[in-house]
Amino acid sequence: MQTLHAASPDDWRAAISAHPRLLVDYYKDDCPACRMLDLSLQRFAGEPA
Repeated sequence: MQTLHAASPDDWRAAISAHPRLLVDYYKDDCPACRMLDLSLQRFAGEPA
């Protein structure tokens, strides 16, 4: 799985154009559930497709 970081609306539009199917992860530093999901997504991203 490829990881993309969209920091602007232009980045977002470019990602959607290049990859019509995306898994979007919204993250907030002070969110325990976000940190747990981030760990799972990192493991998932490291697995071969």
